[in-house]
Parts: sequence; C-alpha cells; structure tokens
Amino acid sequence: MAVSITAASTENGHTVSSKKELSEMSIAIERLHVMLHQEYTIYSNFTNYLTKEDTSCVTPGISFTERSMDIDRVLRQKTCEWIFDVVDFFGYSREAAMLAAYYLDRFASLSFTKGMPLSRRSFQLASIASLLIATKIDGGSPTTDKGYKKLTISTLVGLGRGQHSFEEIQQMEIKILRVLWWKVNPPTMAQFISHLMLLFPSQKNIGTSSQRTDLIVFEMAKYLSELAVCVSELAIEHKPSEIAFASLIIAIDSANTSSIPQDFLTAFKVDAANILNIHADSKEIHEISAIFKMICPKIAEQNTYLPQATQRDVRPHHHCIQITDNASGNRQISPTCISGE
Repeated sequence: MAVSITAASTENGHTVSSKKELSEMSIAIERLHVMLHQEYTIYSNFTNYLTKEDTSCVTPGISFTERSMDIDRVLRQKTCEWIFDVVDFFGYSREAAMLAAYYLDRFASLSFTKGMPLSRRSFQLASIASLLIATKIDGGSPTTDKGYKKLTISTLVGLGRGQHSFEEIQQMEIKILRVLWWKVNPPTMAQFISHLMLLFPSQKNIGTSSQRTDLIVFEMAKYLSELAVCVSELAIEHKPSEIAFASLIIAIDSANTSSIPQDFLTAFKVDAANILNIHADSKEIHEISAIFKMICPKIAEQNTYLPQATQRDVRPHHHCIQITDNASGNRQISPTCISGE
C-alpha cells in the first residue's frame, strides 16, 4: 500500500524534510507494513482466556472453576506489574516486559482453546518462564555500570521463594516455546510508536525553537502503551497497532503542541491512520481511548511531566499521571514474590 508522506511537505518555501529524513520515513513505512502483516497473520488476535462465562473449551470432567476461574484480570494485572518491577530492577528494557506479557497471554490463550486452561500456579510459573524468554530475546544486557544482576533461572527461583524449582521453570520455558511454535518476535505497541514517531514533524525542520514537543509526545505515548500491557481489556482484546495509534493521538491532544502548526499535526494523524489502515473514528479507537481516559483521567491535562521509563509506575489507577518516582533509592529493594507474598 503506497502512502504519501504529507507531513514531509513544504511550507513558505522551506523544505520540511531532507532527503535523508525522507529515506528514513520510507524505511519506517515499509517496516510498519511488515509489522501489520505479521499482526494480521502470524501474530493475530487470540482468545480471551479470562472470559469466565465461556466454558465451551473446557475438557469434560475437569472443573472449570478449579482450573481457570481464579485467573481473572486482577491476577493478570498484578502479574504484569510484577514483570515490569523485575525488568526495571534488573535494568532490562521495558520492551522485554511487553514481550513477556505477550508470551504469557498467548500461551494461556492457546492452552485455554485446547481445553486445558492453566491453574493459578501454572499461570504464575508461565509468567516466570515468559519473562526469562523475553530477557533472552529483547532484554539485552543489564546496565552493568549500575551493578544490576543478570536475570537467571536461579535468580527467578529465589524471586519465587522456592515455589517453583529450577527444573519446573526450565521445563515451562521449553513448553511455552513449543506451544508458540517459536514465534517469539511479535510487533509490539512500543515498536509501532517508535516507527510512527519517525513521521512526526521534527521541530528543527519546522523552524521552531520551543521545547521538544516530539519527545514529550513520544514519552507519553510509550507510557500509555506500557499501561495498556497491564489492562486485559486493551492488551488482549485490541491489536498493538490500534493501541499505539490511540496512544499517539491522546498524547498529541494532551501535550502542548502549540509550537507545531496544526496542519502538520493533522497531516501526521492522517498519515499514521493510512499506514496502519485504521479509521480514527472507528469503534476500536474510541473504545481504547475511553479505557485510557477511564483508568487515567489526568491524561487530559496538558504539559504533564513524564519521567524516564524506569521511573514510571505502570499500575492503572486514578492518579496514574502523578507517577511514582521509583528511582529514589528503592532499587535496592528486591521485587516481591510472584505470588504477591
């Protein structure tokens, strides 16, 4: 699908984007198209395994209550928060947390559709193994200059306070990879946002000398995407591209973008919608936006300060923009046990 980059036009005779930037935009668009194809094929939507009313997939003779009823959205949210805590504590990229949550959701969903819903203990074990896989795929090396430890199976056994053995975690890791058919590189919300931001009007190109609005928009959109990981109504029931698009639109509307001409912002929104094949007024985008505003009402306030990624609290609550500063010395405190004890 060919998409014209309307944001990379000219105004008052001044070229908005150089040839190099246009080339980078073209590459970004091509990558977005590939990611969309993956999203609709290899990594298409999966069944919401948290839906308690649907018992059609449960194997006869196995109590649905005993096997799945206790895996609700609250448990999933707390599990995702724990994953972010561990990732931050050990200095890994938050992209690893997004991947871990994806592996966990897809594994639990496939198990559910096969009539073998996970027990609460198996779900917790799967979350540990998913985190281990994610740190191997995209976690990178921990920041050594800050003395962070590398996340290993032995470390995870300690975090689980012995509830899951070394062998259990190792076996679950292999099981998850096999169930997922080793398809462990899904396009994430953060990746969509990063690529779309390459199309965002650059302040240096439009001749403004105000604050870095593009950075503010980027950080706010990334924070919303991290928040979405913990909310099952978003992470399970909507596509990453849809959440990324809605996050960017909310970020633009919430940030102080007065330094950027309105026609540039409009062009960016149109380009992003066209590239992602999304209608800005679609039911899906309205639903995502409504959920964000419900769990984070202060998002409508302009000029909201967002600290660095490892300082952001991803717990959905009514004051989520008043973010807890997790960098003030409490990195010496180990993350809580996966069981919450």
